[in-house]
Amino acid sequence: MNLFTSTIELEIRQANRSFYDAIESLKIEQMEDMWLNSETIQCIHPGWNERIVGWHAVMKSWYAIFQNTQYIEFNVSDFSCMIEGDLAVVNCTEKIMSAAGEEISNNEILATNVFQKSSNRWWLILHHGS
Repeated sequence: MNLFTSTIELEIRQANRSFYDAIESLKIEQMEDMWLNSETIQCIHPGWNERIVGWHAVMKSWYAIFQNTQYIEFNVSDFSCMIEGDLAVVNCTEKIMSAAGEEISNNEILATNVFQKSSNRWWLILHHGS
């Protein structure tokens, strides 16, 4: 039995893990390196009542999260991937442990991450967690 159905799926799994590594780093530079620099990218954070659109707005949202988080760790499971040309849609479950101030929380979020291949690498173009 193959763990990965293709080299492309392995690339997408690595890109997806790199996204969660960027969140765990709490460094905006790592997060910026994950996203396609475009005004069409979108992000929907769990608990936020808005869809964030565009490079600057999305990075501003991650900056705010990083400024208010002392520690965050992701255990990602239930990975599924659909690939169509230069687009890949990942669905997964995020098991999150985080600390902000005196509060430690554990949450489970369903997420969709969409990647687009450009310049020979996979860039995040949409993250939706709910």
